[in-house]
Amino acid sequence: MRKKRANKRNSKATDVQLNESKPNPDLFTAYQNTLYIVYGLKKPISIGVDNQEVKDFLKNHNCTTWAFITAYNPMSEQLSEKENAERNALLETLIQKYTYLKGEGKAIAGDWPPEPSYFIAGITKKDSIVLARKFLQRAIVYGTIKSVPQLIETIKVLTNKQ
Repeated sequence: MRKKRANKRNSKATDVQLNESKPNPDLFTAYQNTLYIVYGLKKPISIGVDNQEVKDFLKNHNCTTWAFITAYNPMSEQLSEKENAERNALLETLIQKYTYLKGEGKAIAGDWPPEPSYFIAGITKKDSIVLARKFLQRAIVYGTIKSVPQLIETIKVLTNKQ
């Protein structure tokens, strides 16, 4: 395990250790079995399930892509509510150029607390992965107007093991 060094400008984004070992498959099963709730939309986003309401939102905002991202609990390590809120506030400052809605990722089973998140319309897959890397997120949800939501494992990008 190596410590990811934080620069002084973005210490809240990167002050957690990066574990380069193979990710726990149970984590990704949990991510796939999470409801991604977007405040303002009636139907939650689920991995692999078409969501017409999301597509309508994209059309109404002249967008074709979207991502669901949080800054909470980097590398699936639970931080304090204060630390997480500070990290998410920083994330929100970085997405101001996009159309976005607040939301939360809510586990269907287990005792993991809901994680406040952002549904970001108009963001590219590459830019969403860059944001995930900045906040040491193991995965994000990404979709397009022509595709179903998919779980993107960003750990492969973080460790350059593709």
